[in-house]
Amino acid sequence: MIVGLALVLGAIVLTAWFARRMGMGAGQGATLLKVVAALSVGAKEKVVVLEIGGQWMVLGVAPGRVSALASLPKGELDEAAAASALPLGIDFAALIRKARHRA
Repeated sequence: MIVGLALVLGAIVLTAWFARRMGMGAGQGATLLKVVAALSVGAKEKVVVLEIGGQWMVLGVAPGRVSALASLPKGELDEAAAASALPLGIDFAALIRKARHRA
């Protein structure tokens, strides 16, 4: 009886793993929205750059709140910028100051 239960649970785990490897479960929205970069600026706060179509959105993310900081035309990241998770040419401090003045 325990062997049968182990076989069924193993089959479920194997099926879930196979489905992920084959890309099943990723809906149509997966190609619409892409995280370009993310940077932690506090214990629970982040600045995230999302690509939506041909546009980049810079968002401030905190528990219970997401704030739009800036909207930029789509750019290209080189390997150094991708490794540091910071798009070149964006002054995050200025964007955060500007967002605080609006709030």
